[in-house]
Amino acid sequence: IAPYELFAPSEPSPLVVSASTTGDNALQVYEHIQESVKRNRKLLAAAKLIEYRKRIRLKKRAGEYRALSADAPNSEGLNCTAVIVDEAHAHKSPKLYRSLEYATIGRFNGLKIIISTAGDDLTHWYYGLVVRGRNILAGTDTDPTFYAEVYEVDPEKDDLEDPETWKKANPSLGLYPAFSVEAFRLMWETAKSNTSDKLSLERYRM
Repeated sequence: IAPYELFAPSEPSPLVVSASTTGDNALQVYEHIQESVKRNRKLLAAAKLIEYRKRIRLKKRAGEYRALSADAPNSEGLNCTAVIVDEAHAHKSPKLYRSLEYATIGRFNGLKIIISTAGDDLTHWYYGLVVRGRNILAGTDTDPTFYAEVYEVDPEKDDLEDPETWKKANPSLGLYPAFSVEAFRLMWETAKSNTSDKLSLERYRM
């Protein structure tokens, strides 16, 4: 999504940022995008890779991608075309998210994407988005600007032993060899013998 928002749209001077929890994670995201650009001659010809700053600039369109992290300053006042916040539940401070929350408001097609696994802190800012997402899906919140995808099981209604239940929280389950139903079954059977492991698997995989 980040490279697409940088290279493809007609939005003038695109500014795309990804917001990670740490500098190491931000670097990992940057390196994945950089590798994609390097493998495409046309994209590479249009871009300038600034590795030490984790940035990609467009040579002719005054556009830029930045990989930001929650443990670094200087994210205030950005006018972004797209903001992607990764693993929102793990951001220990709301500062980076809050500084980017309205960063797309000045753009006609501004896009903000929040991605995360389940958190365990009901006071975290991300939990408010989870609740709102559930309300959107239930139809009790009709905000047309908020799109939600929530993959989770209901431990009070769903059979946690049923592979169809696992697929509710893992839509890619069974679609590639490394994440097969049998592999998940083995994880589940192993985790059930230890309460801590079982609760962890339920949180991260269900």
